[in-house]
Amino acid sequence: MASPRLPRLLTAEEAADYCGRLPLAEFRRLGWGRVRDLRSERYDIIALDAQLDALAGLSPKSTPDAHNDAIDDPEAALDRFIKRA
Repeated sequence: MASPRLPRLLTAEEAADYCGRLPLAEFRRLGWGRVRDLRSERYDIIALDAQLDALAGLSPKSTPDAHNDAIDDPEAALDRFIKRA
């Protein structure tokens, strides 16, 4: 039987639990995968997976550039963005 599919964006509580039951305050301080809009704060599960993979020393599973920015150096991500424009 297949496991239920998780939504792409999780609440802080769901994301902290997904990352191994981290204390909520500590998880929020890390800011992994945080996506903000005008009303709420959510956490991108693909960015969380990429961050956990990087911490474990695994190579990213995602396809080129689409989700790799989550674990990249912000300067490198900005450079790629500018080159695409």
